[in-house]
Amino acid sequence: MNGWNNTSRDFIELNKHTTLHKLFEEEAEKSSDKIAVVYEDVQLTYRELNEKANQLAHYLRSITDICPDRLIALLLDKSELMIISMLAVWKSGGAYVPIDPNYPDWRIQFILQDTKAELVIVNKKYMTRLDSYTMIKIEIDSISITLADNSNSHNPHPIASNDNLAYVIYTSGTTGNPKGVMIEHRGAINLKIALTGVCQVKSKNESITAFYNYVFDLFVGQMIYALLNSQVLVILNNEMLLDRLRLYQYVNTNKVTYLCGTPSVLQEYGFDEMKDLTTIEFGGEEFNEVTFNKIRRKFDGLIINIYGPTEITMTSHQRLYYLGENRTNKSIGKQIANTSSYVLDKSLKQLPIGATGELYIGGIGVARGYLNRPELTAERF
Repeated sequence: MNGWNNTSRDFIELNKHTTLHKLFEEEAEKSSDKIAVVYEDVQLTYRELNEKANQLAHYLRSITDICPDRLIALLLDKSELMIISMLAVWKSGGAYVPIDPNYPDWRIQFILQDTKAELVIVNKKYMTRLDSYTMIKIEIDSISITLADNSNSHNPHPIASNDNLAYVIYTSGTTGNPKGVMIEHRGAINLKIALTGVCQVKSKNESITAFYNYVFDLFVGQMIYALLNSQVLVILNNEMLLDRLRLYQYVNTNKVTYLCGTPSVLQEYGFDEMKDLTTIEFGGEEFNEVTFNKIRRKFDGLIINIYGPTEITMTSHQRLYYLGENRTNKSIGKQIANTSSYVLDKSLKQLPIGATGELYIGGIGVARGYLNRPELTAERF
């Protein structure tokens, strides 16, 4: 078991205390004219995406004091403006908190109060939902047009380090109020480097889908797989996920090679209709043998199953299935780099192979804890 947990890796990016946005800036410099983001009819190159994010970041700094770990809320639909906003928050020095516009008012209120957010970036059509709040509201649809004309587009001077927060994701809260999971840059960077090597993302030209809602951490994974590896991020809107013919056309037009999503949704797709697809990554749900076999009958490329709670920065384990391999059990696979896992009993004693117990996960990806929940953090971490 100790050999199983020998996953230590010395990644240069972690030693340099770099951040997610710094890594993106490096990709933008060397791949400036390559397409970075596609959303419907909009395409942005790495240069354009970086400049737009820089303009917004400078604007954020100009209207309020931003320091590392400052939480900035986002109330946005899926689009290229969402990606610009996320990058801009990082570049400004803060951490973002994604809020789904489809949330009920009580949940939005809880998150805004729990984070004590003094600034929110919001789509114009949702501005009225924030009328009763006194924080600064930035209407992204119009401000992005205004900033494009006469704003500073240079990379802002960095103030955050890799041990500062990148984002706070609120879990479902099925047993009470939702919990804000605090994730640092270094955990996401470790995941990016680890899975880039395993899945060989950087070695070829990939077009990677942004399938999930941005309030789920797996969205961040898709974003950094693409944008921190000079690949293309193809954003799928929610309506497209249920309109298969429209999806196939969009995927083929943008030469999508790497499709991510949940098993329950993706099993309904006809993968023979997706001409450039080479890899499918599944996460967010149980991936059983029946579903695996249903998908394998329609797809002969690489299948990846990922596992990991939000508290471990998206993914702690992964399993790759090449053509000819079967999923005969519910294995979550091997830990990623710099991650350990043990099955323990109620007394926290390590159990032998094959015994039933509770999974304990450690490593660089472990979250800082739950926002404003010190007792629960002490219990779970």
